[in-house]
Amino acid sequence: MHRLLMIGLGDIAQKAWLPVVANHPQVELYLWARDAAKTAALATQYRLTSLSSWQQAKDLGIQAVLIHAATEAHFDLAYAALSQGYSVLIDKPIAYHQHQVQQLADLAAAQQQLLMPAFNRRYSPLVLKAQQQGSATSIILQKYRQLLPGPVRQFVFDDFIHLLDTANFLADGELAKPKAPLARWQQDRLIGLSLDLSSQQRILLSMDRDHGCTGELYQLDYSGVSWQIDQLMVAKCWSAGQLQIWQPDPWQSNLQLRGFTALFDDFLTALGRKQFGLEPSYLLTHALAELLVETLDA
Repeated sequence: MHRLLMIGLGDIAQKAWLPVVANHPQVELYLWARDAAKTAALATQYRLTSLSSWQQAKDLGIQAVLIHAATEAHFDLAYAALSQGYSVLIDKPIAYHQHQVQQLADLAAAQQQLLMPAFNRRYSPLVLKAQQQGSATSIILQKYRQLLPGPVRQFVFDDFIHLLDTANFLADGELAKPKAPLARWQQDRLIGLSLDLSSQQRILLSMDRDHGCTGELYQLDYSGVSWQIDQLMVAKCWSAGQLQIWQPDPWQSNLQLRGFTALFDDFLTALGRKQFGLEPSYLLTHALAELLVETLDA
């Protein structure tokens, strides 16, 4: 049994993480958030206990901390948890600045604790099924939102970073230095961004936050095989001119299809194996995001 502490109970925590973690048969979960009323309500709903100090966590024998607070709070919370000797699963991004990510990675290694960001697309069943084809010849990833311009760093680190990490994962880190990005602005706010990371493979990423709908579409081409994955929920696969459509099993939950369930299981497995530090590919994802921000701000 793993004793875990969840810090932060915002929208993602309530929609994705509480249903997965609180109902996991190998987990004993505790809650901690600044909003006492919300914490008490969710503790009652899920029949959990709430905490309010690191000392309480220590007394209970907490093994790891799940951080689902606002991005601005990530660095301080993760630094405190790692310093206290807890492994950390944290929402993406790990922090808003690459130097902070590196600092946390160094601390995790020094403390021999695990630091794992929650990039759930790596664990999507359809993404993994397509990846089984081998090395892709073309990776085209698109993400859409409606009327949501934002500051550059927030746009890239809170949202576009999903595309960066998924491309990094699918290309196995074989990414070229980013070519000049194509950006669209609404006054001083970023509303659209396209990026070419092609090396031996064609790798094109684009995000439009002035779109008619919210969505996500991946086009993955392999030798003789083409995949199109829509919203991580449905996939079309063409091979030798024949089309096969992959649709979700009626019993498969949205959180399974979006990779949250497998991601959390992987975190528990890593804890059991006493893995520590931050996987280098996650450092690369954040380094690419930082480089992109610097380029756009120049």
